[in-house]
Amino acid sequence: MSCCQNLFLTNLLGISLACMLTFLVIGYSPLHRARKALLWALALTGALLIPLTVSFTQLVRQAQLETHLKRLC
Repeated sequence: MSCCQNLFLTNLLGISLACMLTFLVIGYSPLHRARKALLWALALTGALLIPLTVSFTQLVRQAQLETHLKRLC
C-alpha cells in the first residue's frame, strides 16, 4: 500500500469515526444500531495503525541519522 493510500484511508476512517461518535453523543443514533459499524471502523483503524507505525518509525530513524550526520560534518 502506498503512502498516499495510507494517508487517504487514515483521513477517511478518522472523519467517519468522528462523525459516528458525534452522532452517538448527540443521540442521533442509538448504540445498538451503530455498534457493528463502530466496531468495523475501529478494527480498520487498528489495522491501519500497523503500516503507519512502521512508516513513522522509519521517518524518526531517518531524522535521527540525518541529525547525527550533520553533527559529524
